[in-house]
This record gives sequence, structure tokens and C-alpha cells, in this order.
Amino acid sequence: MHDSFLNLWNAKERISVYHKVENYLFRITRNEIYKYYRERLRKLSIEEEIQKSKTESYVVEGEDCLANLEYEKIYRLAIMQLPPQRQKIFKLSREEGLSYQEIAERLDISPNTVKEHMSLDNENHTHLSGQRA
Repeated sequence: MHDSFLNLWNAKERISVYHKVENYLFRITRNEIYKYYRERLRKLSIEEEIQKSKTESYVVEGEDCLANLEYEKIYRLAIMQLPPQRQKIFKLSREEGLSYQEIAERLDISPNTVKEHMSLDNENHTHLSGQRA
């Protein structure tokens, strides 16, 4: 209400002396009330959107977590199907990030042997992914 009188005072030069002040005051107050509820509604909408996005974020994160666990399980099963030497080479390459030369030195084999094992492994994965499709 205080704002309404302040707005009336600020608009005194634009107010016609031939109209009732009550009409101006009524319109100013009505507009203040509309402005108040518009702002409140806007804030509620923003809060609802924030809550909705938080909820969606939790759902997506949960789904991602489950998908990651499933992929991890598939990955481990695929590695277990490899021969022991190829398992070692694959883990050193993919999980530890070693180069073919570093793997060869660590396992005391030639870099070409490492390359051959990785090549066979890639063919095996291509074959497995082709079966699933």
C-alpha cells in the first residue's frame, strides 16, 4: 500500500485535476498487486524448474551409474574370455596406458608380439560386437 501512495506522489504531474484521485490510487494499487503476484509466480516457476532439474539430474545420474556398472561387467567378462597372455597385454595397454614398447619390455617379449596380440584382440571385439548387433 505504501508503494501505491509513493507511485501516486511520483506521478502527480501526470495526474489530471479533473479526475478523482481515488481512481488513480485504485489503478496504481491494482497494478502493484498484479506486479507482486506476477513476480511471486515467476519465482515459484523458477523454483519448480530448479527442483525439476535436480530430480531429473538424480535420475540421469542413477541411470548413468547403472549403465556404467553394466558396461564394467561386460568389459570384465570380455577380458576374462581372452587367453592369459592377451589379458595381461590388454590390461597394460588399456588400463595402464602403456605403449607397445613398454609392454614388450615389461613382459620380456617383442613389440611385434604385443602388436599381434592387440590386433587379435581388436578382431575379437569386432567379431563380438558384430554378434550383438
